Amino acid sequence: MPRPATAPEGAPGGAVVSAAGNGAAVTAGRVARPVPGSGAVADPARRRGGAAPCAPGRPGPRSRGERDAKRFAERALRAVLETLDGRRRALHLRDIADPEVVAALETYARTGGRERGLGAAVLERVGCAPGARGRVEVFGRYRRGDRVFAVAACLRAHRGGWRLCALRVR
Repeated sequence: MPRPATAPEGAPGGAVVSAAGNGAAVTAGRVARPVPGSGAVADPARRRGGAAPCAPGRPGPRSRGERDAKRFAERALRAVLETLDGRRRALHLRDIADPEVVAALETYARTGGRERGLGAAVLERVGCAPGARGRVEVFGRYRRGDRVFAVAACLRAHRGGWRLCALRVR
């Protein structure tokens, strides 16, 4: 596996440049054109000898645990948004969230909420990715009126299910 190298002086924004292994250079999260003569192919789906990745927008096969985590994340984030809107009490989240998360939600629901004037929060999309030590990282977006906001959370395994252990809403 190639090691990342820092960008040469004068590179915009100090982007990290590394070799992608197929002869292409990766700059700031984008794959540049292949290096001529390297035998690299610009489209990863056209690589020789390897399986093509899943089509964009189509998830690959998921385990039952991943599906359960995503289902829990959707329910938990909807409950969090209802709490932030004042439609649900934060105490209702005690069974699905750590005490620190519940306390922070109580405080925010009581004191914050400039965005409430934009309308009710509607969860639009939720995604999950495996994290370290059996945790699951959750990311998503929700809408209030015409504006779109982000939400991120962390789930940990708890007594055969999941528990919300960290939350970031904006």
